[in-house]
Amino acid sequence: MNRMTRKKKSGFLTFCFSFLPGAGEMYLGFMKMGASLMGMFFALIGVAYALNLPVLFFGIIVEWFYSFFHVHNLAGLTDEEFLSIEDGFLFRLDAFFGTDGKAVEKYRKTIAVVLVVVGVLLLWNGVKDAFYIYLPEAVWRFILRMERTVPKIVTGIVIIAGGCYMIRGKREELKEVIVDVESTVQDVPSERSGYGAGENH
Repeated sequence: MNRMTRKKKSGFLTFCFSFLPGAGEMYLGFMKMGASLMGMFFALIGVAYALNLPVLFFGIIVEWFYSFFHVHNLAGLTDEEFLSIEDGFLFRLDAFFGTDGKAVEKYRKTIAVVLVVVGVLLLWNGVKDAFYIYLPEAVWRFILRMERTVPKIVTGIVIIAGGCYMIRGKREELKEVIVDVESTVQDVPSERSGYGAGENH
């Protein structure tokens, strides 16, 4: 929808649509934003149900609140601010699904890891359900305990790895700044000496 023809609509209907992530944005004319939020919302529900991962419901709740308040923030803007908002896919989906395929190539390893993890979880749930009646009670209790503890361990490892990666990136940035400062300091005396030599002549 052209942003010049986009306009605010019924406050009551906006409030009603805001209870479904993405629907409120679509009602206000932000189709790409709404499609992004709605697609992610139902994708999280599907993955949480298919892979039996209750931890994903935390992300579902966070997205619901984000979408709810996002709609009302849009509706509360002035007419000029409302018309100035660009409608675009969230989470950079427009770049990811670009025709050049560069984004897909860039995140190929990440996509591969995600697909492998999803495949392993699906296979695990299928095997577990198939052999449920044949497993001794002690083994079944052990499996249930591992299902509760392993995600916590993996989440902790991911958080620690992410923190280490950020620290490493920050150190690299600091090294670059130090190198730039040292090179600048080294260039200053040479410029001054050249300036003085010119004066002697």
